Amino acid sequence: MTLRAVNLNIMRLRATALDPSDEESVRWRLTFIDKRLSGKHVARPIYALLRATSERGWAEIEVSAVVRGGKKATQESLSKALVDDDIAENLYDYARSHLQSRMAQVRSEQYMSLHAPEHELRYISSEEFDEMAAEAEAEEAV
Repeated sequence: MTLRAVNLNIMRLRATALDPSDEESVRWRLTFIDKRLSGKHVARPIYALLRATSERGWAEIEVSAVVRGGKKATQESLSKALVDDDIAENLYDYARSHLQSRMAQVRSEQYMSLHAPEHELRYISSEEFDEMAAEAEAEEAV
């Protein structure tokens, strides 16, 4: 099975020299939603968060993409393909390049590896996504 990420977008990017941390850390989290966005082609959204903290400040970026392929994929095969098809690595490169430039603007630079660190992966089923969307709509209506 071959997957590919298309339509990479920055959803949010922020950094500050305030609220420094005592230790440097990098957090890399992926959220994969098994919600088909198209009837003809299989396309599923993926969201990524990259957060870096240092003694000079913190920064974080949220990016999204659409993952195409894997018509009959299972949760396990999709998780494996995110690594095997370099989707996680490509998302990390995209996020890291934007995050480091923003960190430099507030002088809270931190070295970030050229290779993606171990990622946290959250998988959301289509049903769970629909429930979350319904709850969000109900909250907005109030």
